[in-house]
Amino acid sequence: MIMEIPKWHSVVEYLRQITVPEVSVHNHVGEERAHLFSAFPDGGVTEFEYLNFLHALVLTLKPHNVLETGTSQGFGTVAIAAGLNYNGFGRVTTLDINDGGHLAVLAQQYGLEEHICFVQQNSLDFIQQYQGEPFDFAFFDSDVAIRHLEYKLLWERNKVHGFVAFHDTSRWRCASDVPNHPDYLPGLDQLLPHSLELPLSRGLRVAEV
Repeated sequence: MIMEIPKWHSVVEYLRQITVPEVSVHNHVGEERAHLFSAFPDGGVTEFEYLNFLHALVLTLKPHNVLETGTSQGFGTVAIAAGLNYNGFGRVTTLDINDGGHLAVLAQQYGLEEHICFVQQNSLDFIQQYQGEPFDFAFFDSDVAIRHLEYKLLWERNKVHGFVAFHDTSRWRCASDVPNHPDYLPGLDQLLPHSLELPLSRGLRVAEV
């Protein structure tokens, strides 16, 4: 028997209607094969395919306490929260310096409010002040200049274990005209030398802490 995931299926049907080819949003080199990926017209949201992967990670890792840095439009948050909802437990704390108005709409639309805690705050300030239980899954999608610093601070404070995922990790980005911050990937290489790198499109990296 195939078990359905109704909330995520509903989100996917909506996303299919509004996504556009990734290559129409960001510049890429050929090796990234970005023509095979789907993105959002504003360019600030994780690719459709990586949202699916993020959702699947939550389904398989079964985390209780999740952190997301960089809420943006809230689709990554919803991908995580829909997985938590299917698991029957867990909450994602998502951080952004901008308001979470669009996320609030999505959360209500798909009935995911109980699995989401939005915090409007600088991520490094939040991590420095955080006194709760360690996060057992974290997705880093804030400013590329500080994502490795967010992880480093969490690790130094013993506030993260389990698995972590980082967006925009394609090593080919330096060959395009929209390169990553020069400290981002070297910082990840030093902090997490053993990780799974998914190199296509904007890229995603997953590692066990």
